[in-house]
Amino acid sequence: MSTRFVDDQGHDGLFRVRTDVFRDQDIFDIERKAIFDKSWLYVGHASEIPDAGSFVTRSVGGHPVIMVRQRDGDIKVLFNTCAHQSSMVCRVPCGTSEAFQCFFHGWTYDLDGSLLRLPGEASYCGQFTKEQHGLAAPRVDSYRGFVFMCSDSSTPSLDEYLGQARTYLDLVADQDDEMVVLPGSHKYAIHGNWKMATMNANDGYHVGTTHATYLRYLRNEGIDVGARRLGRRPILGNGHTASEFFGGWGRPIARWAAYWPESLKKPLERIADGLRDRHGEERAHLMTDVDRNLVIFPNLVINDHSSIIIRTWDPVSPGKVVVTGWCLVPKEEDKMLRALRLKNYLTFFGPGGFATPDDIEALNGVQVAFRNPAMEWLDASKGATFENKPNVSDNAEEDQTRAFWRRWQADIDNALEGVAADA
Repeated sequence: MSTRFVDDQGHDGLFRVRTDVFRDQDIFDIERKAIFDKSWLYVGHASEIPDAGSFVTRSVGGHPVIMVRQRDGDIKVLFNTCAHQSSMVCRVPCGTSEAFQCFFHGWTYDLDGSLLRLPGEASYCGQFTKEQHGLAAPRVDSYRGFVFMCSDSSTPSLDEYLGQARTYLDLVADQDDEMVVLPGSHKYAIHGNWKMATMNANDGYHVGTTHATYLRYLRNEGIDVGARRLGRRPILGNGHTASEFFGGWGRPIARWAAYWPESLKKPLERIADGLRDRHGEERAHLMTDVDRNLVIFPNLVINDHSSIIIRTWDPVSPGKVVVTGWCLVPKEEDKMLRALRLKNYLTFFGPGGFATPDDIEALNGVQVAFRNPAMEWLDASKGATFENKPNVSDNAEEDQTRAFWRRWQADIDNALEGVAADA
């Protein structure tokens, strides 16, 4: 197996990736250990588990986990795997509980994962102890309500891992005194590779063609799509990236649009005034007027424009990834603004909206086309000689895609070097 999957000649205007990485099972298995088990992965938002004993279950990086609020208010993440014979100990998506009981043999665990009781306990003796048979747990930490887990003890702290991405999380978290995730989620499968999903989140190049129907819809709503402009596209380090732009649509946080009711103009102006008072003119402008996408390596995307969407992908196989999306809102938001926010969410990002079916179709088609043996390389050369320079012709250069692949290759290299050293 070749270990140089990325042909990085960016200084000469060429950057490409071997298509093997999108379809090879061995590479996928390496990714699970080299990337997903060593990265900080988003699990959920603290607002989803407000009370002691409240929990959610989900798959994170291929691992079934429970995120649960402890009796002292702390948050833990537990692997949803019984220490007896590996059955799941919690089989519902969310709820409130005093304990978790495996339905297979009845082993029961406390909220912190410790083993409370087991049927026929008198039959266990000698070196067996309950203390050694609690639920395993990854590292867990949070930033501004965003809860992450990491399965590797050698990975740097969450703060260090997030680095400059924290600035963009702050711009979301500071939009109100308290931001919360609404109950429920959207979940759907893409029959394509997870890396294409991350590339798509970084990609401004496809919007005019893939989402042409949505742009026509906006024009019909009276929105000047020609006024859409792109701004900064910073590379944030550690594989993280952000995109800033102006889309022309309204933002429920504080940007009124002409196609919205006139009655909402004053309430939005009051919100904007409050943000300026708390955060200053420049920072309030970033919150209210600037749309943004934040991509946190490897699989977290926060879209903050016509609404705020948190999305993650959970790889299933080289040719399948499950996407989950949640809506983040100000807790005490005006009812009409909340309704507009949800409408915006569904119109663009919902599974039946304008954008998501387009993207699914595109990524499904990519995976099919990868079967052609002649397709040895995927190209990501657009703007390669303009790295870190503004005002590239259409502001849709693929520098952020290249940042993702450089981090990906570095992680794969580290893993393969470790295997070689062990051999």
